Amino acid sequence: MLQSENADEYAVQRLLEEFSAESGRRGYLYLTAAIDHDADLIKPFEQNGFSPIGWEQAWKYQNTKPLKHHQEMAWKSTSLSDLSAINQLRGQILPSAEKWISPSIFQSPPQFSLFLKGDLCGYAYIQKNNKTIIVTPCLSTTIRSPETATKMLLDDYFSNGFCLYILLKSGYVWSESALLEHYKMASNKRTRMVKHLMVKIKDLESERNRVANGSATDVLSPLSKSNAFKDKIRSNTHI
Repeated sequence: MLQSENADEYAVQRLLEEFSAESGRRGYLYLTAAIDHDADLIKPFEQNGFSPIGWEQAWKYQNTKPLKHHQEMAWKSTSLSDLSAINQLRGQILPSAEKWISPSIFQSPPQFSLFLKGDLCGYAYIQKNNKTIIVTPCLSTTIRSPETATKMLLDDYFSNGFCLYILLKSGYVWSESALLEHYKMASNKRTRMVKHLMVKIKDLESERNRVANGSATDVLSPLSKSNAFKDKIRSNTHI
């Protein structure tokens, strides 16, 4: 985290280069960043290979009066039997750029799933840190009021002892006026950026050394005809 007014562009470039190099050495496939829309830091990120993929914004829950329960809509803890349907919904609602950097549903399942008339129509990831909880909802466009649906989750499962935030991302339709009824803006909109890394799978020089030592098959050098090779086809053919 860096204040843009104190940022030195050259220092940021060097820092990003080091991050990229170290991430590649550790086998990571990409780096992500979130930068205030009006920050001067976007340019050095772009020069270092980062591309914008959308925006995000945090809102703090105001703990307003609980809503009446929607008889046909309910949040439930995610079960193994929900994962296939969640994975299908993920493919429908996530932007293409998000799919590349989002964890697999089967490796990192969301903690809660939303059902409308018995059909899956959303899910939510939960991050806890001491007394702070951050909820990232992913909802189908069939949900007419995503602001209200998210509030239902907070009211039903989280006590007043927590400081609650929701993290909204581009790709969903949120009404700011509806949000302000239950939430307070906690951050400016931030540009989300990603840099895909080229990971070195094999060290070719090391592979050549193994070939020279006879411990590996030479798949690197072009094939060449040995002097000891006898061309049986030519020697047995008479014209």
